[in-house]
Amino acid sequence: QADALRYGHVPLAGSDHPISPFSLHRKGVRLLGRAEGFSKQILNIKSDRIENIKTALSGYQQICDMFTIYAESEIARGKSLQPHDLPEPEWDNPEPELLNDN
Repeated sequence: QADALRYGHVPLAGSDHPISPFSLHRKGVRLLGRAEGFSKQILNIKSDRIENIKTALSGYQQICDMFTIYAESEIARGKSLQPHDLPEPEWDNPEPELLNDN
C-alpha cells in the first residue's frame, strides 16, 4: 500500500514483491535476454532468453536444495524447523513458451 502511494502504482518488484522470469511474464513483461550494457543511450540485450531463464531456474533450485539440507540438519540436531517443500509462487508453473523458441 505504501509503495502504491509513493510511486502512484504498485511496483513489479520490491521487498514485498518477489519476482521471477515467470511472474514477470505473467504480468505482461516481454523477456528478451540478459542486459549486456549501454552504448550511448541504447540498452544492449543479448538474445539468450532461454539460457538465461534456465540458469535462473537452476540457481533457484540450488538455493531451495541448500535450505532444505540446512533445515534437515537442524532438525537432526533437535531444532524445530520444517523443510520448505513448496516453491515460491513466483517460480511455480514455469511458462513453457519462455523455455523454447516455438
